[in-house]
Amino acid sequence: MGETPAASDESGAWASGLVGTAWPNRHKHDMADVCWSSDGQVVASAGCDNTLRLWTKDGVYRRTCEGHEKWLIGCDVLPAFSLPPPPPDAEPQSEPPEDQFVTIAWDETIRKWDMDGRPVGKAERALGGQNGSNPMPYCLAVSPDGQCVAYGCNDGKMRIADLDDARTPRVMMLGHKSAVLCVKWSPDGSQVAAGGSDNTARTWKVGV
Repeated sequence: MGETPAASDESGAWASGLVGTAWPNRHKHDMADVCWSSDGQVVASAGCDNTLRLWTKDGVYRRTCEGHEKWLIGCDVLPAFSLPPPPPDAEPQSEPPEDQFVTIAWDETIRKWDMDGRPVGKAERALGGQNGSNPMPYCLAVSPDGQCVAYGCNDGKMRIADLDDARTPRVMMLGHKSAVLCVKWSPDGSQVAAGGSDNTARTWKVGV
């Protein structure tokens, strides 16, 4: 790695950056989003080659997750602590639960993946399931409690839906005049912030 030229901010403090090293097994198309596992050990990347790829924090390739039929446009982590407990009659688990990754794609589905790159459950059809006739999703964020997902679309609306039943959104949030490109939950899950291609950022209180 080589250092970038140092630069000063308005306060006069100096900062220097590092030029990152490209990792192997790169995507075959643009990369749309990245996220970390909650323990900081795994990085996931969502690509416009329809795949999610997993690496260690040091850039060692782990898995390619395949299942979406169109471009992945967003990913986020579903922390292990937010997963529901197993039913009382389930077989005892020898290992503690692990995080899962959540993805959304232009095939209008939301999928979950385990740390070994295997799909978890079934694909959830977002936006009512009328493929090709609905607004296209552009970003995704999982709520801090792991129960809901917020996703922004090219119609300027942000939707909040149950993670395991995304077909009918609980809430539709208005305000942006064009595509919602990024969305994040507040740490306590009480608000959602989003940014759009209309050059504005907005926040909403969430009562789901």
